[in-house]
Amino acid sequence: MKRELPKIVLIVAIMAFMPTAGCSRSKVESIEHMNKGVDHYTTKQYNMAITELEKAIQLDEDNEQAYHNLAIVHLDLQHWQKAAQLLTRAAALNPKNANYQFLLGRSYQELGELEQAKNAFENAVNLDPKFYKPNYHLAQVYEQLDEPEKALQSYTEACTKNGRFMPAYTALANLYLELGFADHAKQVLEEALKAVVPNSDEHAEVEKLLGAAYQEKEDPEQAIVHLKKAVDIKPAMLDAVFNLGWTYAQIKSNDNARLYLERFIKSATDETPQEYGRAAQAKIYEFQEEPLANQ
Repeated sequence: MKRELPKIVLIVAIMAFMPTAGCSRSKVESIEHMNKGVDHYTTKQYNMAITELEKAIQLDEDNEQAYHNLAIVHLDLQHWQKAAQLLTRAAALNPKNANYQFLLGRSYQELGELEQAKNAFENAVNLDPKFYKPNYHLAQVYEQLDEPEKALQSYTEACTKNGRFMPAYTALANLYLELGFADHAKQVLEEALKAVVPNSDEHAEVEKLLGAAYQEKEDPEQAIVHLKKAVDIKPAMLDAVFNLGWTYAQIKSNDNARLYLERFIKSATDETPQEYGRAAQAKIYEFQEEPLANQ
């Protein structure tokens, strides 16, 4: 399952609002270097950003925002271990910051350290019950830990907290389908249709999964309706193209089946599983041995 990377947002400290009393020169310089690092990051000058942010930390080892910002740079560079170390320090300085825990969880998730990721995401949820992304990623971790009931619950909570966050809906529906609960998947996807942006890639994904749910329910006609919508919205969605052709073959609409299976074969890339191409070609060969049916 494809994981969503966190949106990268660095913190800029506005010194004009800082109290001057008791504020040492080193702290002021730390903030100056931190803000320079943020500026470099926004223009993707990563090495310069790292240099400035490390100076900020050297000048003020309690500058939690500098640790956070430096971690963000390393997250962007996929330096997961370094990001985890920095976020651990930021979280120690501010244990009530839910975002630090969330980003720490993402770092551990990418490292494959699932128990640490789970603990960090759970901390984020407890610190900010309205924060939906920790629930989504926590559910992914539960899936990897083979705890599907907890994953279902956490995906559902993410959908409840943000009714427009489509990755949670589609992941929840996918898991229901994998577990054999097509009716539950269908219910989730029908709710998603109420919130999805029409004719978007996410809309195509929802329609594709509805097609899969109807396939599981052995209702090929309705499966075709939704798979056709998915393909119309996103013609390059090859798994939907294959499923549409295959489903047409199930109802003996061989002309339509041939149309979409040949389209799948022609559009396949090196990343397309070869077994699907072989299955499509084998099905087309079957059509040569029987008369074509008219739709």
